[in-house]
Amino acid sequence: MLDIALVIDCSGSIRDTNPPGVDNWQLILNFVDNLVSSINVGEQETHVGAVTFGTQFNATVSVYNKRSCVLSSSGLYGTAWVIRFNPTKSQLITFGGPNPSVCGIHNNGKPLHWVNKIKYLGVYLLCNTGHTDITDSVRKFYGKFNNIMAVLSKHSNEMTTLHPVKSYCLPALLYCCEVWHLIDSSMQNISVAWNNCFRRIFSCCRRESVKPLQYFAAHCQNHSCYTSANYCF
Repeated sequence: MLDIALVIDCSGSIRDTNPPGVDNWQLILNFVDNLVSSINVGEQETHVGAVTFGTQFNATVSVYNKRSCVLSSSGLYGTAWVIRFNPTKSQLITFGGPNPSVCGIHNNGKPLHWVNKIKYLGVYLLCNTGHTDITDSVRKFYGKFNNIMAVLSKHSNEMTTLHPVKSYCLPALLYCCEVWHLIDSSMQNISVAWNNCFRRIFSCCRRESVKPLQYFAAHCQNHSCYTSANYCF
Protein backbone atom coordinates (compact mmCIF):
# COMPACT_ATOMS: atom_id res chain seq x y z
CA MET A 1 0.00 0.00 0.00
CA LEU A 2 1.36 3.40 -1.02
CA ASP A 3 0.48 7.02 -0.35
CA ILE A 4 0.93 9.12 -3.50
CA ALA A 5 0.69 12.92 -3.50
CA LEU A 6 0.47 14.91 -6.73
CA VAL A 7 1.38 18.60 -6.88
CA ILE A 8 -0.19 20.14 -10.01
CA ASP A 9 0.69 23.51 -11.47
CA CYS A 10 -2.56 25.21 -12.59
CA SER A 11 -1.10 28.59 -13.49
CA GLY A 12 -2.05 30.38 -16.67
CA SER A 13 1.19 29.50 -18.42
CA ILE A 14 0.19 25.84 -18.40
CA ARG A 15 -2.72 26.71 -20.65
CA ASP A 16 -0.45 28.29 -23.25
CA THR A 17 -0.05 26.13 -26.34
CA ASN A 18 3.74 26.19 -26.40
CA PRO A 19 4.88 24.57 -28.59
CA PRO A 20 1.93 25.30 -30.92
CA GLY A 21 -0.64 22.55 -31.19
CA VAL A 22 0.20 21.06 -27.77
CA ASP A 23 -2.29 21.39 -24.91
CA ASN A 24 -0.04 21.21 -21.84
CA TRP A 25 -2.99 21.14 -19.43
CA GLN A 26 -4.51 18.16 -21.22
CA LEU A 27 -1.12 16.41 -21.12
CA ILE A 28 -1.06 16.83 -17.34
CA LEU A 29 -4.59 15.45 -17.00
CA ASN A 30 -3.73 12.47 -19.23
CA PHE A 31 -0.63 11.77 -17.14
CA VAL A 32 -2.60 11.82 -13.89
CA ASP A 33 -5.32 9.61 -15.39
CA ASN A 34 -2.79 7.08 -16.73
CA LEU A 35 -0.94 7.04 -13.41
CA VAL A 36 -4.08 6.41 -11.37
CA SER A 37 -5.32 3.78 -13.82
CA SER A 38 -2.08 1.82 -13.50
CA ILE A 39 -2.37 1.34 -9.73
CA ASN A 40 -4.98 -0.14 -7.42
CA VAL A 41 -6.66 2.80 -5.72
CA GLY A 42 -8.98 2.13 -2.81
CA GLU A 43 -9.72 2.67 0.84
CA GLN A 44 -7.57 -0.28 1.86
CA GLU A 45 -5.23 -0.02 -1.12
CA THR A 46 -3.11 2.79 -2.55
CA HIS A 47 -4.10 6.30 -1.47
CA VAL A 48 -3.81 9.14 -3.97
CA GLY A 49 -4.20 12.85 -3.26
CA ALA A 50 -3.64 16.03 -5.23
CA VAL A 51 -2.65 19.58 -4.34
CA THR A 52 -2.92 22.34 -6.90
CA PHE A 53 -1.44 25.81 -7.03
CA GLY A 54 -1.57 28.77 -9.39
CA THR A 55 -2.51 32.45 -9.53
CA GLN A 56 -4.91 32.29 -12.48
CA PHE A 57 -6.53 28.89 -12.25
CA ASN A 58 -7.41 26.77 -9.23
CA ALA A 59 -8.66 23.24 -9.66
CA THR A 60 -9.77 20.65 -7.17
CA VAL A 61 -8.71 17.18 -8.22
CA SER A 62 -10.14 14.16 -6.41
CA VAL A 63 -8.89 10.70 -7.21
CA TYR A 64 -10.71 7.56 -6.08
CA ASN A 65 -11.33 4.15 -7.56
CA LYS A 66 -9.15 4.82 -10.62
CA ARG A 67 -10.89 8.07 -11.48
CA SER A 68 -9.55 11.63 -11.57
CA CYS A 69 -11.96 14.53 -11.79
CA VAL A 70 -11.32 18.20 -12.30
CA LEU A 71 -14.42 19.64 -10.69
CA SER A 72 -14.07 23.32 -10.06
CA SER A 73 -12.46 26.40 -11.47
CA SER A 74 -12.14 29.84 -10.00
CA GLY A 75 -9.98 32.94 -9.96
CA LEU A 76 -8.99 35.09 -12.89
CA TYR A 77 -8.95 32.26 -15.40
CA GLY A 78 -12.48 31.21 -14.55
CA THR A 79 -13.69 34.79 -14.77
CA ALA A 80 -12.07 35.29 -18.16
CA TRP A 81 -13.55 32.10 -19.63
CA VAL A 82 -16.89 32.26 -17.79
CA ILE A 83 -16.36 28.91 -16.12
CA ARG A 84 -18.63 28.53 -13.12
CA PHE A 85 -19.90 25.53 -11.19
CA ASN A 86 -22.61 26.00 -8.58
CA PRO A 87 -21.88 23.59 -5.69
CA THR A 88 -25.46 23.80 -4.41
CA LYS A 89 -26.84 22.64 -7.78
CA SER A 90 -24.09 20.13 -8.65
CA GLN A 91 -24.69 16.45 -7.96
CA LEU A 92 -22.76 13.23 -8.36
CA ILE A 93 -24.02 9.89 -9.68
CA THR A 94 -22.45 6.63 -10.84
CA PHE A 95 -23.52 4.59 -13.86
CA GLY A 96 -22.53 0.94 -14.20
CA GLY A 97 -22.17 0.48 -10.47
CA PRO A 98 -23.39 1.76 -7.09
CA ASN A 99 -22.37 5.12 -5.69
CA PRO A 100 -19.17 4.83 -3.61
CA SER A 101 -19.73 4.83 0.12
CA VAL A 102 -16.50 6.74 0.81
CA CYS A 103 -15.64 9.35 -1.79
CA GLY A 104 -15.76 12.95 -0.67
CA ILE A 105 -15.56 15.37 -3.57
CA HIS A 106 -15.62 19.12 -3.01
CA ASN A 107 -16.18 22.09 -5.27
CA ASN A 108 -14.76 25.41 -4.05
CA GLY A 109 -14.61 23.98 -0.56
CA LYS A 110 -18.23 22.81 -0.56
CA PRO A 111 -19.11 19.09 -0.64
CA LEU A 112 -20.98 17.62 -3.61
CA HIS A 113 -23.67 15.10 -2.77
CA TRP A 114 -24.18 11.66 -4.28
CA VAL A 115 -27.74 11.06 -5.50
CA ASN A 116 -29.74 8.01 -6.60
CA LYS A 117 -31.21 9.76 -9.64
CA ILE A 118 -30.33 12.86 -11.60
CA LYS A 119 -32.22 15.07 -14.06
CA TYR A 120 -30.60 15.75 -17.42
CA LEU A 121 -32.44 17.62 -20.18
CA GLY A 122 -35.82 16.77 -18.68
CA VAL A 123 -35.06 13.06 -18.18
CA TYR A 124 -34.41 11.45 -14.79
CA LEU A 125 -31.66 8.83 -14.90
CA LEU A 126 -31.30 6.23 -12.15
CA CYS A 127 -28.03 5.39 -10.48
CA ASN A 128 -26.16 2.22 -11.52
CA THR A 129 -28.60 0.94 -14.17
CA GLY A 130 -29.07 4.18 -16.13
CA HIS A 131 -32.77 3.39 -16.55
CA THR A 132 -35.24 6.25 -16.90
CA ASP A 133 -37.40 7.20 -13.92
CA ILE A 134 -40.83 8.25 -15.23
CA THR A 135 -42.33 9.07 -11.80
CA ASP A 136 -42.20 12.81 -12.46
CA SER A 137 -43.78 12.43 -15.92
CA VAL A 138 -46.67 10.39 -14.51
CA ARG A 139 -47.21 12.93 -11.74
CA LYS A 140 -47.35 15.78 -14.24
CA PHE A 141 -49.79 13.81 -16.39
CA TYR A 142 -52.20 13.24 -13.50
CA GLY A 143 -51.89 16.89 -12.42
CA LYS A 144 -52.81 18.21 -15.86
CA PHE A 145 -55.57 15.63 -16.26
CA ASN A 146 -57.16 16.49 -12.90
CA ASN A 147 -57.11 20.20 -13.78
CA ILE A 148 -58.94 19.51 -17.05
CA MET A 149 -61.52 17.32 -15.36
CA ALA A 150 -62.10 19.94 -12.67
CA VAL A 151 -62.97 22.51 -15.32
CA LEU A 152 -64.99 20.33 -17.72
CA SER A 153 -66.57 18.08 -15.06
CA LYS A 154 -67.87 14.56 -15.66
CA HIS A 155 -71.01 15.66 -17.50
CA SER A 156 -69.26 17.17 -20.53
CA ASN A 157 -69.01 15.42 -23.86
CA GLU A 158 -66.48 12.61 -23.69
CA MET A 159 -64.79 13.38 -27.02
CA THR A 160 -64.60 17.06 -26.09
CA THR A 161 -62.82 16.12 -22.88
CA LEU A 162 -60.51 13.67 -24.63
CA HIS A 163 -59.19 16.27 -27.06
CA PRO A 164 -57.46 18.56 -24.47
CA VAL A 165 -56.23 15.48 -22.62
CA LYS A 166 -54.52 14.25 -25.78
CA SER A 167 -53.19 17.74 -26.53
CA TYR A 168 -51.87 18.72 -23.10
CA CYS A 169 -51.57 15.63 -20.90
CA LEU A 170 -50.11 13.08 -23.32
CA PRO A 171 -47.12 15.26 -24.36
CA ALA A 172 -46.26 15.75 -20.66
CA LEU A 173 -46.39 11.99 -20.13
CA LEU A 174 -44.26 11.10 -23.17
CA TYR A 175 -41.82 14.01 -23.02
CA CYS A 176 -38.38 12.86 -24.28
CA CYS A 177 -39.68 9.29 -24.63
CA GLU A 178 -37.39 8.88 -27.65
CA VAL A 179 -34.41 8.53 -25.32
CA TRP A 180 -36.10 6.58 -22.53
CA HIS A 181 -34.59 3.33 -21.33
CA LEU A 182 -37.44 1.69 -19.42
CA ILE A 183 -38.02 -1.50 -17.53
CA ASP A 184 -41.31 -3.40 -17.81
CA SER A 185 -42.78 -1.98 -14.60
CA SER A 186 -42.23 1.61 -15.79
CA MET A 187 -43.91 0.86 -19.09
CA GLN A 188 -46.84 -0.65 -17.21
CA ASN A 189 -47.16 2.48 -15.02
CA ILE A 190 -47.47 4.64 -18.14
CA SER A 191 -50.11 2.36 -19.63
CA VAL A 192 -52.05 2.33 -16.36
CA ALA A 193 -52.06 6.14 -16.23
CA TRP A 194 -53.36 6.43 -19.79
CA ASN A 195 -55.99 3.71 -19.32
CA ASN A 196 -57.20 5.28 -16.08
CA CYS A 197 -57.68 8.51 -18.00
CA PHE A 198 -60.09 6.77 -20.40
CA ARG A 199 -61.92 5.04 -17.57
CA ARG A 200 -62.59 8.31 -15.81
CA ILE A 201 -63.65 10.18 -18.95
CA PHE A 202 -66.04 7.45 -20.11
CA SER A 203 -67.09 6.40 -16.57
CA CYS A 204 -65.91 2.82 -17.03
CA CYS A 205 -65.53 0.18 -14.37
CA ARG A 206 -61.93 -0.58 -13.42
CA ARG A 207 -62.45 -4.20 -14.43
CA GLU A 208 -63.38 -3.23 -17.98
CA SER A 209 -60.85 -3.05 -20.79
CA VAL A 210 -60.48 0.33 -22.49
CA LYS A 211 -59.07 -1.06 -25.74
CA PRO A 212 -62.43 -0.77 -27.56
CA LEU A 213 -62.78 2.84 -26.40
CA GLN A 214 -59.28 3.68 -27.58
CA TYR A 215 -60.02 2.05 -30.92
CA PHE A 216 -63.26 3.95 -31.52
CA ALA A 217 -61.67 7.17 -30.26
CA ALA A 218 -59.07 6.74 -33.01
CA HIS A 219 -56.24 6.56 -30.52
CA CYS A 220 -53.82 3.69 -30.06
CA GLN A 221 -52.60 2.36 -26.77
CA ASN A 222 -49.92 4.30 -24.94
CA HIS A 223 -47.15 1.76 -25.44
CA SER A 224 -47.78 1.99 -29.19
CA CYS A 225 -47.26 5.76 -29.06
CA TYR A 226 -44.00 5.20 -27.19
CA THR A 227 -42.81 2.62 -29.71
CA SER A 228 -43.76 4.82 -32.68
CA ALA A 229 -41.90 7.78 -31.21
CA ASN A 230 -38.76 5.68 -30.83
CA TYR A 231 -38.98 4.46 -34.42
CA CYS A 232 -39.37 8.02 -35.70
CA PHE A 233 -36.42 9.16 -33.58
